[in-house]
Amino acid sequence: MASMTMYNNFINNIINPFLLKNLDVIFLFYGLAFIFLGANIIFRITATKKSEFRLLNILWLLAGFGLTHGINELLDMFAFNRGENLFFQIAGLILLCISYLFLLLFGYRIVNLGKKMIPGIMLFPVLALLFFGLPAIFGASSYQLWNIASRYFLGFTGAILTAIGFVLYYQSESDKLKKFRLRDYFFASALLFGLYGILGGMMVPPAKFFPASILNTAAFLYITGLPVQFFQAFCAVGIAWSVISIMHIFFLEEEAERIQLEEDEVKLIELREVDRMKTEFMSIVPHELRTPLTSIINFVSLLGQDTFGKLTDEQKGFVAKIKLNTAHLQDVVESVLDFTRIESGQKFELKKEPFSVPKEVEEAAEGVKPELEKKEILFKIDLAPNLPTILGDGAKFERVLTNILGNSAKFAPRGGTVELSARANEKEVTFKITDNGIGVPKDQLERIFDKFYQVDSSITREHGGIGMGLTIARQIVEAHGGKIQAESDGPGKGTSIIFTIPIV
Repeated sequence: MASMTMYNNFINNIINPFLLKNLDVIFLFYGLAFIFLGANIIFRITATKKSEFRLLNILWLLAGFGLTHGINELLDMFAFNRGENLFFQIAGLILLCISYLFLLLFGYRIVNLGKKMIPGIMLFPVLALLFFGLPAIFGASSYQLWNIASRYFLGFTGAILTAIGFVLYYQSESDKLKKFRLRDYFFASALLFGLYGILGGMMVPPAKFFPASILNTAAFLYITGLPVQFFQAFCAVGIAWSVISIMHIFFLEEEAERIQLEEDEVKLIELREVDRMKTEFMSIVPHELRTPLTSIINFVSLLGQDTFGKLTDEQKGFVAKIKLNTAHLQDVVESVLDFTRIESGQKFELKKEPFSVPKEVEEAAEGVKPELEKKEILFKIDLAPNLPTILGDGAKFERVLTNILGNSAKFAPRGGTVELSARANEKEVTFKITDNGIGVPKDQLERIFDKFYQVDSSITREHGGIGMGLTIARQIVEAHGGKIQAESDGPGKGTSIIFTIPIV
């Protein structure tokens, strides 16, 4: 009992008079805390370019509340020092209403970020009716009544909604927020806004109507022995601390993104090194294969000519198979070499000299003849008479024809048709190779010239190949200054490859 008496005496005789005498200092801390909060929010909003957290999109409302409410408290400080002043009263009331409106809108928005539960079409008309109704009933000209109405229907409601909103928002985004370990700050903000809603929204100046006649600043001072502004200032400092701590997620998010970018850069460097080694390996292997492959081809050719003795029909069949497969292997080796050139950004080196189109067509047709005969494909050649001699790389041109004809033969059905035609004008020769094979979807026509592109991977794997034939053909055509394109009416309707080669 004696200790309680000593406590009451200490509060009433020392603390209470000290706080009441220095109430302007409390208003100063109170106002600066909210202004500091608003300024920090504005800085963070402008510094953060993007965020996965929706909270960023509504923080400007809380910044508006902090700045206007903080300035309002500084006006209260001036009014306390200089006495009642009509300007301070009107300016303070306007700022108070605006600040609480910011808080109400923020509370409404953050609640609905976490969980859709408050229809604004009903909430705001009701609050507006209450806000304007109270002064209308008890005296519209009373500054005190407008002050009380703003605290009851804007401040209290906004603070409580904000408190609920912080909890709901954390729950809705908990999977993403857990890694930042900010749960305590969200719940601290909820607690402090809830407490501030009661102290700032319900502890109003004394009035003759309920509940202001019972719950007011004078009653609070009488019961606690301390002015309510002291606790409001405490809540303001706590709110500023907790909300600024929450906004640290945007910095942590940017830092995590920066670290991820650095890790991705390291991985990219590693992948480039692996790619370089792969390209280097692929450029070495074909050269190593060329020498023994050339020897095999030469010896097979000698065997086919009965150089080492006459062969039986069965042996000739074996030699023909060896010859066919070594030719295929040679084509693969050349394709890999061309691929390494493309990957390294090298252009095809052309040995330009005049060459005859019919001669190169005949040699290309001879190269794909085994595959055409194997599938019993009818091969038609339609060359315009008197085709001009082309100044270009004949061997590379033959490769273009071989690649396209081989591709057509690969995807044409057994017993199908492949046709090659050529027409000329004054500047160029246009070639068209058409088959009645599987066709190409129209939206994929441009992609068939991409590296390793496959219209249907199962079909491509069935027929073999490395998927570089048309890519290499395009590179050679473009190196000659020509153009190449594909045409098809769709799957199952065949494909035409059309390309041009300038005459000079």
